[in-house]
Parts: sequence; C-alpha cells; structure tokens
Amino acid sequence: MKLNKNYKSWTLKYLRLFLYNQDNKIKRVNLANKKIKWFIYTVLVGMIPIISRLLITSIINKENVTFFVATDFIALGLVLHISIINELEHLKNEIDWKTVQNGMSITFIAAYSVLFSLGILNEEIPGMIDKSILLKSSVILVVTSFILSLSVFHRVNANYLKASNVWININMDKYRYINNRFRDKFLVF
Repeated sequence: MKLNKNYKSWTLKYLRLFLYNQDNKIKRVNLANKKIKWFIYTVLVGMIPIISRLLITSIINKENVTFFVATDFIALGLVLHISIINELEHLKNEIDWKTVQNGMSITFIAAYSVLFSLGILNEEIPGMIDKSILLKSSVILVVTSFILSLSVFHRVNANYLKASNVWININMDKYRYINNRFRDKFLVF
C-alpha cells in the first residue's frame, strides 16, 4: 500500500470533519441533560419563595405563621411562563403554534397579575378576600402552568432534536463520502 503526497492535507480535512461530527454527537448527548437543567433553573428557582417560607416557618416558634401563601405560588407561575416565552424564542418553525403559546402565556401572566394584586390588597385590607380561595386558585393555576411549561419544553426540544438529527445525518453522509474519496484517491493497492 502506497500513500500519495497530498495525504497530509486531505488527512487534516478528514480529521476536522471527523471532530466536527464528534462535536455534534456530544451536543446531542447533552440535549438529554437539558430537562434536568430546565427543572433546576426554572422550577426550583421559581420555588425559592415557597422553599424559603417553609424553612423560615419551620424555624419560627409562632403558631399563626402560614406555611403557604398565594403570592409565593404566583411567583412560581410567573417564572414558568417567562421560561415558556424564552423557550419559544428559539423555535424557528411552527409559527402558529408559537403564537398560540405566547398568547396563552400572556393570558396566564395577566391572571397571575390579578391574583397578585388581590393578594397585596388582602394584606392592606384584611378580610377583603378569603385567603384559602386565593391560595387554591393560585395553586391550580401553577399546576396548570407547570403542565403547560413541560409540554412546551418537550415540543420545542423535540423539534430541535429532530432538526439536529437531520443535520448530523447530512454531515455523516458528507463524512462517508469524503472517507470513500480519501480511500479511493490516496490509498493505492
């Protein structure tokens, strides 16, 4: 077996393409960790007011301290819908679905704003609104927002994964083509 003199330049191109495809595979593997990152960066950060209140009320020795307040759940809902709007910014196709989801998020944000205002008014004028009804309605909205946020997250990332798989497959076809050309051109049997 003999090697042609242009072997070195073609080897560098071949190696660059191979490393490029390896990077794409690494990106695809990292996509699986995206759900864990979403949960930590979105859900747990949104739950900081709830977790903080639970920690503080477990330390304080007063009986009249409430464990759950509607405004803490409202903060979580706002964070979830802001993350939906952020995830939808990266979506290039499905414009109609993106518009509907943005509209739903804006509607939920408006509902959370009304609930938050009612919660603040209830602190200023005690007894104006039943706190348990406010808490229940905010928890129901947050559970709905969590399900909606999770479904948007899955759909956006499924589209991204589908697009990246097509792109990786195209690059792998180029890799196979160059590999065959390399073998035919430079390896003489």
